[in-house]
Amino acid sequence: MASFFRVCICIAFAGISLALYIAQQNIVIELRRKIPERNKELRELEQVLTELQYEVDSFERPIHLMQLRRKPEYGHLSYPQMKEITVLYAPEIEPEKS
Repeated sequence: MASFFRVCICIAFAGISLALYIAQQNIVIELRRKIPERNKELRELEQVLTELQYEVDSFERPIHLMQLRRKPEYGHLSYPQMKEITVLYAPEIEPEKS
């Protein structure tokens, strides 16, 4: 009778272990299914980032900035004088010691 009880406990333990393993594998498979979709989103975001970087670079070109300076809507802008410039110094941050 005691050996039958031990066999039942072993079978129950094996069944629970198998069920938990299958559940874990289902989670892994679901995550693997999402990888291509996430890669596609990543490529799209990288493309948008490249386009935006190109726009920023083309806007910040010195020639373009000089052309903007000549437009009437930017006529009120001028170069700052040295006495108008305020320099703020940030304290150095020391890395944590572990």
